[in-house]
Amino acid sequence: MRLENPQEYLALTQYIGTLPFVDKSNIGMVGHSKGSLGLVLASQAAYTIHQADPSVIVPRAIIPTGVLMLGMDDTTPFLTAHINMCVFHAEHDEFLGNIYPTLKGKDYNTLPIMKSVFGFDRPEYGVLYAAGSSAPLDRAGAVAAGADGNLRSLISVDTTHPGLHFSTAVEEKVIEFFDITLRNGMETIPPQNQIWYWKQILTGIALVLFVFSVIPFGRLFLELPFFQAIIAPEPESFSVVSGKKDLIRYSLIAILSLIPAPALYLLCMNKWGAFVNPLFPLEQVNGFLVLNLVIGGCLLILFGLYYQFIYKKNGASQKDLTACLAPEKIWRSFLLAISMFAVCLAFIRIVDIFFKVDFRFWILSFCRMTPAKWAIYLRYVPSYFFFFAVTGLVYNMSARIRGSREWKTYVNLALQSMVGLLIFGIADYVILYQTGFLGSLGAFGSASSLAPLLVWNLVFILPVSAVIARYFFKKTGNIWTGAFINAFIAALFALSNTIVSVGVL
Repeated sequence: MRLENPQEYLALTQYIGTLPFVDKSNIGMVGHSKGSLGLVLASQAAYTIHQADPSVIVPRAIIPTGVLMLGMDDTTPFLTAHINMCVFHAEHDEFLGNIYPTLKGKDYNTLPIMKSVFGFDRPEYGVLYAAGSSAPLDRAGAVAAGADGNLRSLISVDTTHPGLHFSTAVEEKVIEFFDITLRNGMETIPPQNQIWYWKQILTGIALVLFVFSVIPFGRLFLELPFFQAIIAPEPESFSVVSGKKDLIRYSLIAILSLIPAPALYLLCMNKWGAFVNPLFPLEQVNGFLVLNLVIGGCLLILFGLYYQFIYKKNGASQKDLTACLAPEKIWRSFLLAISMFAVCLAFIRIVDIFFKVDFRFWILSFCRMTPAKWAIYLRYVPSYFFFFAVTGLVYNMSARIRGSREWKTYVNLALQSMVGLLIFGIADYVILYQTGFLGSLGAFGSASSLAPLLVWNLVFILPVSAVIARYFFKKTGNIWTGAFINAFIAALFALSNTIVSVGVL
């Protein structure tokens, strides 16, 4: 369950307490990132309300993880609430530089707010304390402090912001803290005995199979007489590499197309796409909307220039260009893509109903969409379609090398689709681990750490879309089927697990 604000956590706590199998006096809760802020504020509110209305349920122990909970000032009265708290900090948290521009991860415990949480300055990492006392506690002392709701601890982990919820070391500490505060120090199963990562591995495999399932299902649909009208021989690519000179020119074109990607990505995600309105209420997706239009427009212009000044001189056929666009096949391609997408949605729904899971691995996921989100989804899809129509054209008529073996073509297109962003992402995180701050902060209008996190979503989905675009181009001889199905899937990938901004629906 993904919660973002205090009201949701407060309501969830009260609901959990009504369940017959839950001990309402012994509830522990974990929140991450924005969820940690909601968890802390809701727990504080529940404790305050409980003083006047004892029927209000208060969690006995909470574990906020991620730096965002400490965006509050140091006057927040944590110590007035008798709720056990263990704060987890990622030493290489991407968001630390946003909130505290001069603070390095190892100095996290020097923040003024620590006095509000612990009752004293500079608590040591990994030590158990009673609120208001700087004397370290042994396990017996921690159990006694936990019985009164006064146990405090700060854990620093050598990981990143999303790494906190994908770590066996973190889970071990979470279980230990709950054993102390919720089970009077007893452990049922050793905290090291974890199997949750197998669920992630298996749903990760399912995630990959899910996105590529459109290929076998598309092949089956193309056997139907209605869709066979789409099928045609694929046109020849305009890129011919027959010697050293051609290879140098091809490489220069590829590099020229890739260099602007990181700068445009940061501009679109953090500056040009930094808006929310009733028409486009998904703040995190609006950057992608602008990115689709900007990158798509740039690639279309570059393709036009290459065609006019290079490809035509090398004998590029206007007939091949017309064939790959084939406007008379757009509507059948659209119906084919809709058919494949319907099968994908059916898989998501069936898995959700029978197994209560979705297709995910770490920060990558496809989730079931609510009816309200489908209306929003339709507003974003056109920008994705424009992007994937242009990239489908570029992949198959420009980046594809004529006469190249098919497996090499797939590898080539997959790499060209994301290698610029991959290099940017790796460099940004190397700088983060070396200096404590992301290298991209402040660059090209970048004022947020969210873009460096979201770049990994693109590093996943872009190669997948390149393979799908290539497959359906080879099968149908036009760009439309690949463009439609890639737009539907990529938009679902972006929207299904994104929070809708409050107050704009």
